[in-house]
Amino acid sequence: MTYSALCSEIDTLHAAGERERLFGLVRLLALRVLEHDEDAAQDATIDVWQCLKTFRGRCQFHTWAKRVIKAHRAAMIRERIAEQQNVELTDEVANGPSELHGRDVSVQFPNETASQVFQLKAAGYDLREIARMAGVQYGSLRNLCTEWRKKIIVTV
Repeated sequence: MTYSALCSEIDTLHAAGERERLFGLVRLLALRVLEHDEDAAQDATIDVWQCLKTFRGRCQFHTWAKRVIKAHRAAMIRERIAEQQNVELTDEVANGPSELHGRDVSVQFPNETASQVFQLKAAGYDLREIARMAGVQYGSLRNLCTEWRKKIIVTV
């Protein structure tokens, strides 16, 4: 089923009050938005169901449902990033190598976001995975990392 056919059918079922079939299709919409993550799609569908009474009819139902699903995705990303920030990193990962040829080294990042991204990279996460968790485009994050690398201050 194409995306536009799915959205059209969701709006038709909502108007007809056919909730069982409607939420089956809302789940399909959630699967598409959440990149086929079954558990997340199920949770997002439940969120749509629970928020149903807040639908005011100011937009098409599928548009509203997609906003609820995206809000669920944003909450998931925030939770994942919070979990990653709570991971205990070794001193070497958190602060960079502490010695370079027998000398103390200090690494100063241009901002907190840069520090977190580079810590996750040092912990073994791929930049694409970090971008997906943060909800940003991979290319944008890669470009930011290039700029941040130029601004990192290493003191020996």
